[in-house]
Amino acid sequence: MMKSLILGKISPELIRDETLPELLAPTFEKYRDKTAFIFKDKKLTYGELDSWSNAVALQLQQAGIQPGDCVGVWYPRSLELPVAILGIIKAGASYIPLDREMPEDRIKKVFSDIQVKTYFSDTDAGIHCQPLSIAPQPEHHIPSLPTYHYPDHWAYVLFTSGSTGNPKGIPISHRNICHLIRSEEDFIEIKDTDIVYQGFSVSFDMWCEEVWISLFAGATIWIADALTVKAIDELSDVLTQNKITVLHAVPSILAIIDEVPGIRLINTGGEACTKQVQEKWAKPYRIFINSYGPTETTVSSNMAILNSQEELTIGNPLPNYHIAIVDENMAIVPRGERGEMIISGPGVSKGYFNLPELTEQKFLTNPFPELPGDTIYKTGDAVLIREDGFIEFQGRIDDQIKLRGYRIELGEIETRLNQLPGISSAAVAVKEDSNEQGQLVGYVVMNNASWFDENEMRKELAKFLAPYMVPISIIKMKEMPRMPSGKIDRKRLPVPESFSQHEKNEDIKIDAEGSIEEKLIQTLQWVFPGKDINLDHDFFTDLGGHSLLAATLVSHLRQKAGIPYASLKDIYENRPLAAYAECLKIKHTEEPTVQEPFQRVSTFQYYACNAAQTVCLMAIFALFSIQIFFPYLSYYYFQINGYGTMYALLSAVLLYTLIPPVYSIIILLTKWLVIGKIKEGDYPLWGWYYFRWWLWKTVKRLMPSEFIVETPLYPKYLRLLGVKVHPSAQLSLLPIAAEDLVTIDENVTTSSGCSIDNASVENGILKIRKVHIKAHSYLGSSAIVCGGTTIEEFGELQDLSCLNEGKTIGFGEVWDGSPAEKIRVKTAEEVETPVLSSTGKRNRYSLLYACSLFFFPLLIVLPLAPTLYTLYYLDDRSPDYNFYYLWQAPILSTVYILLFIGVVSLVTRLLQYNMKPGIYPVYSFMYYRKWVKDQIFNLSLTIVHPLFASIYISKFYRMMGAKVGKNSEISTASDVSHNLLEIGEGSFIADAVILGEHDVRNEKLILAKTKIGNNSFVGNSGLIPQGYELNDNMLIGVLSKAPTEEQLKNSSEKDWFGSPPIGLPSRQKSESFKDSLTYNPPFRLQLARALVEGIRIILPQTIIIICSVLFIAYTSNYLEGKIHYLFIFAPFYYLGIVALPSFFFTVLLKWILVGKYKKTEMPMYSFKVWMSEGITTIYEALPVIFFLDFLRGTMWLPFFMRFLGVKIGKRVWLNTTDITEYDMVTIGDEAMLNEDCGPQTHLFEDRIMKVGSVKIGNQTTIHSRTIILYDTEIGNNVNIDALSLVMKGESLSDDTSWHGSPLRGK
Repeated sequence: MMKSLILGKISPELIRDETLPELLAPTFEKYRDKTAFIFKDKKLTYGELDSWSNAVALQLQQAGIQPGDCVGVWYPRSLELPVAILGIIKAGASYIPLDREMPEDRIKKVFSDIQVKTYFSDTDAGIHCQPLSIAPQPEHHIPSLPTYHYPDHWAYVLFTSGSTGNPKGIPISHRNICHLIRSEEDFIEIKDTDIVYQGFSVSFDMWCEEVWISLFAGATIWIADALTVKAIDELSDVLTQNKITVLHAVPSILAIIDEVPGIRLINTGGEACTKQVQEKWAKPYRIFINSYGPTETTVSSNMAILNSQEELTIGNPLPNYHIAIVDENMAIVPRGERGEMIISGPGVSKGYFNLPELTEQKFLTNPFPELPGDTIYKTGDAVLIREDGFIEFQGRIDDQIKLRGYRIELGEIETRLNQLPGISSAAVAVKEDSNEQGQLVGYVVMNNASWFDENEMRKELAKFLAPYMVPISIIKMKEMPRMPSGKIDRKRLPVPESFSQHEKNEDIKIDAEGSIEEKLIQTLQWVFPGKDINLDHDFFTDLGGHSLLAATLVSHLRQKAGIPYASLKDIYENRPLAAYAECLKIKHTEEPTVQEPFQRVSTFQYYACNAAQTVCLMAIFALFSIQIFFPYLSYYYFQINGYGTMYALLSAVLLYTLIPPVYSIIILLTKWLVIGKIKEGDYPLWGWYYFRWWLWKTVKRLMPSEFIVETPLYPKYLRLLGVKVHPSAQLSLLPIAAEDLVTIDENVTTSSGCSIDNASVENGILKIRKVHIKAHSYLGSSAIVCGGTTIEEFGELQDLSCLNEGKTIGFGEVWDGSPAEKIRVKTAEEVETPVLSSTGKRNRYSLLYACSLFFFPLLIVLPLAPTLYTLYYLDDRSPDYNFYYLWQAPILSTVYILLFIGVVSLVTRLLQYNMKPGIYPVYSFMYYRKWVKDQIFNLSLTIVHPLFASIYISKFYRMMGAKVGKNSEISTASDVSHNLLEIGEGSFIADAVILGEHDVRNEKLILAKTKIGNNSFVGNSGLIPQGYELNDNMLIGVLSKAPTEEQLKNSSEKDWFGSPPIGLPSRQKSESFKDSLTYNPPFRLQLARALVEGIRIILPQTIIIICSVLFIAYTSNYLEGKIHYLFIFAPFYYLGIVALPSFFFTVLLKWILVGKYKKTEMPMYSFKVWMSEGITTIYEALPVIFFLDFLRGTMWLPFFMRFLGVKIGKRVWLNTTDITEYDMVTIGDEAMLNEDCGPQTHLFEDRIMKVGSVKIGNQTTIHSRTIILYDTEIGNNVNIDALSLVMKGESLSDDTSWHGSPLRGK
């Protein structure tokens, strides 16, 4: 059998004869002008750090410090602290670091035992030597002192808990720490662009990882002050605000703070990691490392990079470290057997300070020839190495434990307890409280006459022990439970009654009408159940509180006691509890809650509004049915009255061209009659003003304006709607929520997918705000401008960015990201006023574009002519109301689709002839050709929508001039310049991707080639700008954009997420299915998919043909002198023949072919995936277009969505139909989902369809275009801003606000 032995990577180049100053010297030279440390508002460059530490070294030399001496450090967290430590080692001395909050008795003990020659401190510890003040920062550069080359001298000595009751010192040599720095950096790869959070105590060895490794890498270190370190509830905000990218932390801290998407690397260690912490932080967009290592082997010896699903492990040894598992006889055990882990390698120290017996027990001469290294260290940790090499950590063999990152010898605490008067015996154990947090508990047996006072005992212990070593509770025992050997049986020591008095947060009973003091006491009684608590107590010294319990208290004060302004910092700054209560009272008057209450209208008003909406919907459906079918009715009328096919076809084309202008007049009249000029303000949802606004928006949907966008006609059209827009504005399709409140000045340019979201529903209120976009401004693709915003002249909002409410982009400023932030200011050349075309030229081109509008109806009707003629021919030879011939509808549907594809491809090819990369005037024939081509493609996205995301789409792209490689998948990508697009083999372009959109700036059309490499993935609503070359094997996530050239140059990452994009160093990849079911399917599976998707493509058009024939047949009688009846009965015919049948047909198919959606994973080449995608396609092609889109903002959309399986609560306001995998979606009462936001319950990563649930709580607001990925749960009364991305697995607490892609707290 294989032995339990694992060797780390043999890397002799990492083992060098060097000291810390020698190791760091090249870094100081290379990064001389770069920031090394940040503390509060102070910064220190590498050059300044080098000079200042030289001054400290000189100070020590002048004080008589010699190489090999020990210098103590007992100094507050500050910029000076690391400077002093660096100065000590430059002077050739060893630093002895102790936390400034350590009790003075412990300081005296340590500094006296090791005989420090002096120490840096802001206070006198009263020992054998005097403290030094740290030399002030020099004004001029101080040169380096002569280097002391003693690699085997101590660099530092760390004192940890000792079983004898006294701290034990562990000296670490320069050789040890220098190897650790090189070895660990080889694994974790800190970058010089990183900002590293420094939060550990200087007396904890993970401080070395935060500081020495970061300095070696040239990173910037952000030092937290003493209050920030304790304010755990604010840590996530601190990390976000300071753009921290690397965090070293113990798992118990990670368990209670909010996840921070901006962190790219987390190294957790110091105690056993939990699965919950792993699942919370091991996101696809970051490196998550679980580390292990005793201080005796220099900080860390093992590390593992984990994703959220992998089994927890401490990982394999770092380079040059080696481990084995031995039994009690020091024999290496076979794999699969439990034993004690031993470690060898250059990191193993020489032993303990002044403890020769313990050194002899723990540090042994290496007896194993197969294990490299001279010395081995016995860790005392129980470990098992499985047959496959997996390392399973199973806790401690001895009494040493790790709690909240600190290594503690229970024996030391027991010794101190035993020294207290009146105690005959004592024991200490770790027990879990009701919050499942480990707590130190003391147990004592008293002398007969001794008086037991728990608080006094804890205060006495605190005089010597570190705060984290003082038991939270001390229990009086009659006798100790013991094992047969006579040792205390810690497993049988009782859990304090107070730990089990409650189990769930819901049990907290707090008087809502009570005073601040009463609420505080009631909450504290839940945190410390069973304890006698009064406001004279100190949270820490009297009650035994610590940072995690303080965070728990603050959490409950906020969520349960109705004190949202409770702060963790205040607990530390206001002691005892009476002072904290007084602080809360002051804050209560200063900081009233800003959370807006949900505004609910009366039940009568809700139903009255919906009744009025229902009536209006009938009129809207009448207009919609006439818009769709009137040309066909005309064709039918002319045929049956003997005018011939030519006149019949001509009448249909004529009506197609007349309907848009006629409907434009109807829409404009409706706007000015129903709502007039829209006014800024807050209006109740379901109120009178809301009804008028809804009616205007719904009627406006009847006249899509896609065919006039990016032309001089579009500003004219918008002005008629109330927008104050300059004629020179170059605007792509621009949805505007409240037109009259928008001003768009001269030469403003907007790209595709932009939106002005200045009317939204939030907290039961319709909020309508002004927006002003000033001259020469630019909006990139998919940008959103929220209400109450201004973009000054020459301002720019870049692609996939969101300008949140109340923000202003200044003159010439460029903002990027969601939420958008300023990234630069334009140069003088960029803000020169351009020369624009004359009004006359714009008007001449307006006429050209107006005439061109007649072309698009022809594009729809002409391929349909054979179908129309055939249907008339068959109907003319059939008895009245006998529709047997409709069995041929699938054939006619196929003919129409093929003809339409052929015409579109041919016209596109002609229009793209000789269209090359370059810059062209917008008032030119080249721009005109590009515009016509884009309108045709956008038309095809509607007419042949089921063709997209099918096996046939690649062929369609090739027919239009694109180069598409084998086995590539393309969904509903828009704004594509096909002749300038190249997609490699095996790539995947998901739904709603902006793919190489042309650019327009200052009346210039810019065209460039776009290339997607092999096996790359672009997620839903992702963005690839034109001219971009996406390399092979790249991933751009959902609602994310491609990285800049600069980002790619400085990064090796292949996967990118968010806006602005963040590199994902590690992503969970799905490899659970064979390659033949994903990337390389056999011909039989390709054929099967082609057949299924062929039916999927034909079916919607077949249903449309059948419904059209029936509608025309039953309404054609009204053409003979009864035309007014047609307008009256049209909505009933439309609902009964078209809308409701198409909806319930989809419902029926869903329940038959798919049934109830469940959480699952399926490969792309599987029948279940084809069925699921088929239902989604039919849903989008039939009921959404012909029915559900008009029900937005009414009670009817939630009502009908329930038939599909969506679990929707009462009075939900739904302004989106973007829901798939319906059964996986739960929406709580009175939730508000704004335009085009949606729960995305599946993804196609690695060609595997992963399906999961999305839960949205009561009265929660989701703003426009926000995407919620699967496996998420959003609480009640949560607010998520526009263009945000809720990541997989997120859980958002009640009453919180969020924004951003990826999501973060506001």
